[in-house]
Order: sequence, then structure tokens, then C-alpha cells
Amino acid sequence: MISLGLNGFAGADHDPAAALVIDADLVAAVEEERLTHVRHAPGSLPTGAVREVLSLAGVEPAQVDVVTHGWAPQALGVGVSADDEAARIRAELAAAGIVLRPDARITFADHHVAHFWSAVPFAPPGAATMDALVLDGAGESTAGAFFRVRDGQVVKEWNLGLKASLGLLYEAVTMALGFHRGQEGKTMGLAPYGRAEALTPIDGPADDRFPGPVPVLTDRDDLRAHHRQMILRARSLVPRGASFNQRADVALGVQTMLEQRVLTLLEEISDPAPILLLSGGVALNCTMNGRIARWCRERGITLVVPPPANDAGVSVGAAVHSAADPLAVRSATGAALGRGFT
Repeated sequence: MISLGLNGFAGADHDPAAALVIDADLVAAVEEERLTHVRHAPGSLPTGAVREVLSLAGVEPAQVDVVTHGWAPQALGVGVSADDEAARIRAELAAAGIVLRPDARITFADHHVAHFWSAVPFAPPGAATMDALVLDGAGESTAGAFFRVRDGQVVKEWNLGLKASLGLLYEAVTMALGFHRGQEGKTMGLAPYGRAEALTPIDGPADDRFPGPVPVLTDRDDLRAHHRQMILRARSLVPRGASFNQRADVALGVQTMLEQRVLTLLEEISDPAPILLLSGGVALNCTMNGRIARWCRERGITLVVPPPANDAGVSVGAAVHSAADPLAVRSATGAALGRGFT
């Protein structure tokens, strides 16, 4: 079975990418930015990446059995149905010379479900008992999720509401510090220069976890207003003309908040599994990951952070999600899933 995963259509405005799974092997994954040389390739479709992964695997478009996009269009609340979006994806691919078979299926995976599956190919072979924490800025209508894998069965325990987004709060502080969206790594890098005695305390968002399927986004205006208030509060933390030290103190504050909140989520796990998967854009914070790695080591837990923890990895998760046996999919080459040069 040949499964093609995508990021870059409805719901996605950055990091378009494509990945290919053949039977139980993740054989190729490519970000569009690597081909266009435009960082994050905002607003681009992943058509170049699709051509590249097919070429790397020696697969023709007509051999693809299923195409999956890592966003559920119906949950976006913009009136786009799954059938309409599937027709659009088929047409956009065809316009780029990627003509699928008429019977090739086009399906969708919830965004955080795709993030979860993006970590599975990098787990130890044969792993059937795992926990998975997914945290980012925003999916369709949520900002994270927690999954348990027990005896080969995957169960989502909870979703995290958008108003509780750790990724959006960290992004807001990043912009208040004078950086741009997508430069959260600079905030992380600035934080160690902060002074513990002058740390700017930053309250995390209110906890908003709930079970069940991802809801349709219906309160878009309210969420926009909430996000604006979050940005204004973040700006109030940084004095006009702030010195380097003052900005570093704020960065340390938001970094400390993030680490403490995520560790609290992990501490609440009852009967933890021997393997923890950590994915989503928040999992790009390697300082936080270092603390989580120590936490895991003390408990005999193996930590797995997929190389593409960001939205580009959603293409990997989408491809794995639609494989015949998704828990069996592995990457034999680790992160080396694109074209190599010497």
C-alpha cells in the first residue's frame, strides 16, 4: 500500500510538505521550503514536495493508493466540506502534473492526530505501549491533545482548548520581545541570559482540557479577541526601550512558565507508559525537551521527539495515519528522508 501525506491545503498557512509511506516503511519526506528556498514557504502548496517524494521512491502518481491531509476541513468552521476539499486537492495536484488514479482515496486526519502519528515512525521497533503529548499553537479548534497507546489500541484522552494554547502564548511574548512569528527559538535562546532574581513571572493560560472529538470552530471572533488581549498583555511585560537584560528576564519568565506547565501535564499521567512521544510545534523547544528528558530518565521512560515536530511533520503523520498498519510504520533512515548531496 502506498500512502501519501500532505500539509499545505485548508487549515495550513506555513510549512507545506509531503511524505510517503510504502507498506510499513516511511521512505521519503520533504518540505516545500527546501525546494523553493523560501523559509516556511508561507501560502505555498506542497506540489513540489509531492513530486520530490514520489521521485525519491521511484513511484508514479497513479500508484498512490491514498492521499491524506493533516487537517480536518469540516472542523475549521469555514464552511469547507471534506468532499469539496478532497476535490480541490485532486485538482491542484493534477494542475501540477500529479494525476492520481480515479479510485485513489483522499482523506483527512485531525491536525493533532497527524502530529501524534508523526512521532510513531521514530519510536523503538515493535512499541505497542506509549503515551503521546501533542502541543502547538493551534490546530483546527484545539491547541493540543494527549494520547495513550495500549496493546496496539490508540485512545485520545483529552484535547486542549485554544484559549489554553501554550504555543500562542509563547508566540505572543516572542513578538512582544521584538522578534517575529516563527522566531520562538530566539526567545528560547534569550532566556538563559535572564536573571533568576529578576525573572518576570508569567501566568500560564487557564487549563482547558476536555474529552471527545475535535469540535467545529464556531467562536472565531471571540478567539481573535482573546488572542489580541494575549498579545497586549505580553507587550505590557516589556518596558518601552527595554534593555537586553530586561528582555532576557521576560524570556526567562515565559520559558519557565512553559517548562513548568508541560512538566505538570506529564506529572498528572497515571500509569505512565515506558515510551513518551512528544510532538507539535512546542516540541521544538529543545531547552524544555532537555528538562523532559531528565524527567523521563529518572523514571525509566524513553523520550521520542520526531525530527519534524513542527507542522511539516504533519505530512509524515498523515501518511502514517492512512497506512495499513500505522503502528508498525518505521523510518529505517531516521531523519534522512530527503535527497542527499555530497
